[in-house]
Amino acid sequence: MNVMSLASFRSTRSSLVLVGVVALVLAACGGGTAKKAVAVGGSGNAPKFDSCLADTATQNALANLDSNANLVRGGLLYDAWFEVSGVKTSTAPATDHALWATRDAVASPSDAKGADTWRCSTCHGWDYNGGVDGENAGGNVVLPVTGFKGVLDMALNDGAAAPEKIFCAIKSGTDATSGKHNFSAQLSDNDVLDLTKFIAQEGVVDTLQYIAPNAGTLGKPDLGGKAYTAQSCGSTKGCHGPLGDKQPNGSDMLGEMAATNPWEFLHKVRFGAAASGSMAAYEGLAADGGLSQLDIVDLIAYAQLSLTGGGGAVIAPIDGATGGGGGGGGGTGKFTGKVLGGRLFDNLFEVTGMDVTKLTTSNPLYLALTNKVETDFPTTDEKADTWRCSTCHGWDYKGQNGVNGTSNGAVPGLLQNVFAQMKIDDPTPAGLQNALDSAYNYVKSGFKDPVKGVVHAFGAPIVAGASALSEAQLRALADFVVNGLVDSSKYVLNSRGQKQVLGDPVAGKALYDAAAGATGGGCGTSACHAADGKHIDFVDDDPATAPNEFVGTVANDNPWETFHRISFGAPNDASMPSAVANGLTTSQIINILDYAQSLPGQ
Repeated sequence: MNVMSLASFRSTRSSLVLVGVVALVLAACGGGTAKKAVAVGGSGNAPKFDSCLADTATQNALANLDSNANLVRGGLLYDAWFEVSGVKTSTAPATDHALWATRDAVASPSDAKGADTWRCSTCHGWDYNGGVDGENAGGNVVLPVTGFKGVLDMALNDGAAAPEKIFCAIKSGTDATSGKHNFSAQLSDNDVLDLTKFIAQEGVVDTLQYIAPNAGTLGKPDLGGKAYTAQSCGSTKGCHGPLGDKQPNGSDMLGEMAATNPWEFLHKVRFGAAASGSMAAYEGLAADGGLSQLDIVDLIAYAQLSLTGGGGAVIAPIDGATGGGGGGGGGTGKFTGKVLGGRLFDNLFEVTGMDVTKLTTSNPLYLALTNKVETDFPTTDEKADTWRCSTCHGWDYKGQNGVNGTSNGAVPGLLQNVFAQMKIDDPTPAGLQNALDSAYNYVKSGFKDPVKGVVHAFGAPIVAGASALSEAQLRALADFVVNGLVDSSKYVLNSRGQKQVLGDPVAGKALYDAAAGATGGGCGTSACHAADGKHIDFVDDDPATAPNEFVGTVANDNPWETFHRISFGAPNDASMPSAVANGLTTSQIINILDYAQSLPGQ
């Protein structure tokens, strides 16, 4: 089941209207006629990269990408260019591409050969992240690591600023590829122009907005089901049939593709399938009342859950996969994921799946700032705690000045940090970008303590044999530091041993009962914590045997930790929703916390 709603991130829409427009847009599986791009110069032997950049005809054509190239056709070419109508060379290559042998075959094992090694999607990935050094750039744990860089960074960095670099990298190859990435013999200038438009102008998107690294989504299967059954592709005589078990043109069953490769599913619904001349492309139709990318994510969720081969919904392990937006901050463009950042702050080991049994050392900066030594932490679990942001900076984010100040030694807090202040000082998009970039550099490379001489950095591996935090995870932590911190202590009266939350418990109960858990039921139902909060025992999963730790227990013992986990979810529980991602305000979260304190502790 899906762990939360995407309502905070999608445009307001009516399910009845959606059914109607989808019936109109998806009335047939056949696609529209693609407009043809104008010619650019000649299509003979390609010049070298620098010469290609200086070509006047190329520059003139790229200056008018909107009118000179076709985005949808570019998406088809990315899929399998030799199967696209009108391509310069429609014969599938019989031998491996020259660059295929240059990848690290050990870190990037693959059965691909021949024509498949010439497909952009094979090398650069259906999620557009590719993967080098044994790691997918987007943290993907399902797709194979391709051995080549993705195209997402190129789209983000050069798409608007320098599309000619994309064009010439395809046509001529670059110095880095020794000219081997030269497709001038296979693709005409018009073909390359369409591919350039696909990469440069919103064809390539950051799929982490929609699909988690484990193939889970936070789409709404009910809306996806209505969309699927409202048009002929899901009818008895339609392309795929009511159960999605028809396979037109030998295609994969929809449920199977949605479960095993939702990135390919997203791409092919947007642009069609290169191997099928009849499959419609829905990219760009949202403005006309058709399918947006979020609508397609709903379709994926439905296909995973209900169509043949789906095998049940895939749970997204992190809320940050939706883009980390939600109430009180929203998404941050390229740098999304404050909800993922909040879970990483809680326990990065449980979010990433790092094996703590292989951890050999405690956090050296934590040892230095708390005047501890390695032998003070004999077990791997104790060592792991020294690497948790929540251990150092506290659940109230105040470090040495907070409620756990004594145990936190001289570790500073994060509230009122310099990066958040940068955003306040310059609230423009450029100012926010600067704050996020600065926070990212701090998280990744850290600083060197001038007294202890120890570096605080999470851009290097922590556990032996494991990768460092991925780029997306580092960005998510930066987003949390800049946009996710709330001073919860303002709402907690901590006096004389009492930790009283200053909220509205009546309003909190209503929210507690309504909050959607893993099965769609409220937190007050047996689907989640139950009305008395005693369905889940955090100690040993045995509510019948003491000692216990229920919702009421933790809400009273540590309301700051409970506030954080209501806000962002628990790092080890994929079924727990995030109040922030669902658009709840700080006051509403405090109200839930206040009500939780009234629940029994044993």
